[in-house]
Amino acid sequence: MKVWKKIRYLTFLLILWGGQDLFAEKQTIYLRNGQILRGEIIQQAPTTLKVRLEDGTVKELIKKQIQRISFREPSAKELKEAEEKAKQAEVEKTPEPPPEVAAPPKEEPPFIPANPFDMDRTKRKDLEIWAGLGYGSYAPSTEQYWEKATSQIALLFGSVPQTIKNPSRERGPSRSLSIVYNWRRFAFGLHGNHFEGKTHFETLQSSNPLNYNEVTGSLSEKQSILKADLSFLALTNARFDLSPSLGYSQIWGKSSDGKGLGIGVYDGAIISTPTYQYSYLEHLRGPSVGLKTTIRINERWENRIELHYLMLTGNQFGSIKFADPFAGGPSSTATQSNNVSWQAKGFQISYKLAYRYTPTLSFWVGFQYFDWKYSVGSLDLDIQTGDALTNPQPIELLVLEQTLIRSAAASLSANSRSTSVELGAAKRFEFGKGN
Repeated sequence: MKVWKKIRYLTFLLILWGGQDLFAEKQTIYLRNGQILRGEIIQQAPTTLKVRLEDGTVKELIKKQIQRISFREPSAKELKEAEEKAKQAEVEKTPEPPPEVAAPPKEEPPFIPANPFDMDRTKRKDLEIWAGLGYGSYAPSTEQYWEKATSQIALLFGSVPQTIKNPSRERGPSRSLSIVYNWRRFAFGLHGNHFEGKTHFETLQSSNPLNYNEVTGSLSEKQSILKADLSFLALTNARFDLSPSLGYSQIWGKSSDGKGLGIGVYDGAIISTPTYQYSYLEHLRGPSVGLKTTIRINERWENRIELHYLMLTGNQFGSIKFADPFAGGPSSTATQSNNVSWQAKGFQISYKLAYRYTPTLSFWVGFQYFDWKYSVGSLDLDIQTGDALTNPQPIELLVLEQTLIRSAAASLSANSRSTSVELGAAKRFEFGKGN
């Protein structure tokens, strides 16, 4: 009996692990899930075997699913238990949902981080502040104009005309400030410029080397310009912006602290040393039209160029006080007052080379240039001497003088020029992304 059990055991092992069809007779295969199969083992592999069932079908089994294999037929009790287990498994079995077929992944373009320096300039909502300091000059023709007018008047009355030498200019500090709000394609700007300088002048009135009057002096000059403008971004691309602009300017000029020293020589002897005090105030205003352009070299460097045509009107008030300690009596003092209204036309050029250190912080170097020419509308010139009350001029002579003065002044040209070279910085405050 023991020998028979060993034979059965060895036969079972051979059936499980053998690689050939050792038996062609039917065998009973007990599966671990309780199912019982009856058939012929026709092929084996290390982990599987194939069985031809009684109905002729071939089924492949995994050896791990097999509990045991027997040559004897299953008993009725074993078949009944297997049938009950199969029914119970069928009841408990819940249908598994079909596996979801994953859609093939979409090919997305490679991720490229956004360039922080790029923006959609048609959707901007930001505030820019540009500030600069530098060195420049304000060079009006104030003193030259009135010296020329006085010389013309003297010539009309038979006096010796004056020779007016070209003045020398000293540069002074300059500064600028611009505040610009950008909203989509529109830009609303408020711009200020300030220039300072000093002028040294000299006039000479001479009939011969022994008889002459010479005056030398200087004036401290300042000019402030305030302009509001509206621009529209008409053209824009990655390298270029173009914006037409409409503006209105207010301009104040002041020449003060003017001091002059004269010397009068007759027959080689000094007969007078008069002193002069000069003061001029000017106010101009008017519209302007222009173009603003930005030319980008790359994402950090850009050129900003502005060109504006100015149409101005305004007034100038001037005063010259004369005192001569050599002269005695009331004629030792005199005052010349003038009031002129005129028109001026000219242009403004602005240039900045800007470096964008960050998307919202820039540094720049550039220049400002203002130039316009005057045309006289009306002029009043009044000269009062110390003896005017005791020795007044006839009315007819005063009327003639004023007529000649207006004629002489209208024939003269005058211009004003302001320049500066500046270094500065710009800061941009974003209220909405333009990208």
